[in-house]
Amino acid sequence: MIYSIYVLLLLIIVLVLLIICIDIDYKTKLKRYTSKWELIIKDIVQEMLNTMSLDIKATDKIENLNKVFVNKLNIAYSTICLYDGNNYEVKASNVEKEYVTAIPDVAYDKSFKSNILKKNVKYIEAEGEKTLLYKSAIERKIKNALLIPICFEENYLGFVLFEDVRNNNLKDITDLTLIDLKSNIANFLENVEFQNTLETANIIDNQTSFYNTVYLYSNARKFMATYNNSAMVTIKLTNLPDINDNYGRNIGNLLLVKFANATKEVLGNDNIYIRYSGLRFIIFIKNKTAEAVQSQIEALLSKYKEIYEYVNDIKVSIETQLLIHTLKKQNNLEKEIQKTMSYIDGMENVNTIKII
Repeated sequence: MIYSIYVLLLLIIVLVLLIICIDIDYKTKLKRYTSKWELIIKDIVQEMLNTMSLDIKATDKIENLNKVFVNKLNIAYSTICLYDGNNYEVKASNVEKEYVTAIPDVAYDKSFKSNILKKNVKYIEAEGEKTLLYKSAIERKIKNALLIPICFEENYLGFVLFEDVRNNNLKDITDLTLIDLKSNIANFLENVEFQNTLETANIIDNQTSFYNTVYLYSNARKFMATYNNSAMVTIKLTNLPDINDNYGRNIGNLLLVKFANATKEVLGNDNIYIRYSGLRFIIFIKNKTAEAVQSQIEALLSKYKEIYEYVNDIKVSIETQLLIHTLKKQNNLEKEIQKTMSYIDGMENVNTIKII
């Protein structure tokens, strides 16, 4: 009997010790895990502060922040998507080009829609070896995603979406840590978007949405210096002053907008478009020679010939002169521009293309 009591007491002591050990182990792991995320988020916030202090464009700051998210959180994808009151626009993402246009649709997917409306963080994960089902998630094999709606002083700015193709522990970030991250992202984006507003106001031509000469000499020169060759296309709207004088500036402005839209439609958005003066324009096509872009410019000229407006029964069209020149990395940009401007001003024939 006494022996049985001893055995029972021993079993109780072992059980108590086991419970204590489990509890200590759990608390140790929990403390270590929580500290891990606190340190990671602290590093991210510090990187935000460092990025905000850099003397770079606002768009580059957002790109830098997105890279920080990928590296620090050790995830496959990160996207910063902002909302202007009507539409979503991806500002930074490492999602493949063929899938990135699907990211704004996440805001309307049933997985996240209610959280976007309530401005609440949402984490979702697939079961077992399955993938998530929102648009492009299956193709990219996304197994879990964390969406963080961003607000600044009650103004909804958009969302940040973290995605991974493997099981991870993002879901275990504490609510307090996520609140801290969300708040700092909001401050960062609000400040950077304000910077972007100032930059855009100074460098964008209102009529065409092309860059102006401020951008040409402050940013374009640095950008073009990274390529051995760039095609410089100079365009002159020879009859624009006559159109303004004879038919009014409203007609001239309508034709000007059609001209700008047609230019980007044919050549694409991955170029630098400059309104050099009232009727002169420059387009830089990176990493190309004049000969390499000739067929594109011929297509552009054909497009220009289709631009017109009717004033009563009179068909008013634009007349253009186009000059293509290969700009080399070592060239002096100002001298090359002046040379092409002098040449195009001396051209007599309209609706023509010349390579020099």
